[in-house]
Amino acid sequence: MDSKVYIKISSVLLIFLGIITTISMIFIVNDEKVKKDNRVYVDGTIYSLVENKKEKTHEVYISYYVGEEEYVNLLEYYSEDMKEGQKIKIYYDKNNVRKISCDNIDKSNIIYYFIGPILIFAGIFIRLINKLSEKLEERRERKEKEKKGKNE
Repeated sequence: MDSKVYIKISSVLLIFLGIITTISMIFIVNDEKVKKDNRVYVDGTIYSLVENKKEKTHEVYISYYVGEEEYVNLLEYYSEDMKEGQKIKIYYDKNNVRKISCDNIDKSNIIYYFIGPILIFAGIFIRLINKLSEKLEERRERKEKEKKGKNE
């Protein structure tokens, strides 16, 4: 395959992947576990950590109080520095106190918000560099033809 064709295909693919990633992240951000308007922050305690060695995952159960009532629910987040008995700031949905999450999830996914735009810019950059090199090559060929025409 010609290198110019390869560059064109790869730049278009980067732009396409960037657009798909950006759109995906928009839907993920809009489908947060607990909407910001419904969040109620409480202090929780890591009740238990269950390791699934087969799937290489961990289930983190958090105990927390809403009023006088204690709840224990699965937190869909795990970090290697978590230990049973550790205090953790969580929030629950005021419409469903069993629906919990923590800000660490939002912070750990921040890099994904930038991947789409980075891919788009990389694709555009590669495409622009390719166009520039094509124009420079055309200009060089034209100058060589002009020199040959003058020499003849």
